[in-house]
Amino acid sequence: MARADKSLQLSEVWGETVALRNLVLALLISCPTTLVVFLVARWLLESNMDDRSRADTYSLLVGLFTVIVCAVICARLFPPQRVVTTEAAGQSSAFDETLREIAEDEGGLGRVADLPTEVQDEMRELDLYDAFARAEAAEYTRPTSPRKESPDA
Repeated sequence: MARADKSLQLSEVWGETVALRNLVLALLISCPTTLVVFLVARWLLESNMDDRSRADTYSLLVGLFTVIVCAVICARLFPPQRVVTTEAAGQSSAFDETLREIAEDEGGLGRVADLPTEVQDEMRELDLYDAFARAEAAEYTRPTSPRKESPDA
């Protein structure tokens, strides 16, 4: 979309993020089109074929083909609404905030030096090692606050 739409409502459908408006428009395009094509195909095939069950089968195939064509058309009309970032994993402010939250949990963040060498190497490949090391250093230099007692203690 060229304009910034602040009222864009997103939802997750089958693991994909979609704009509800686009989803409704895609359904308004696909459902009636498929139904009309199916009914017309059934009428034409039943009136021109002797075997009614074969005509029904072919009309279902025509309807299925129409669904696929409508899906392709709607996919072209309404591109995915996901946001792709090119920020490295260790450079994101959301990532830093998540690390802070993990560090504040009861178990803490842990120490990267305690991890097996294979895990450390994989973290380096994913550019996560330095971020965890920084978070670990920040965790140990942060003044400790007294733990809150749980109400049932």
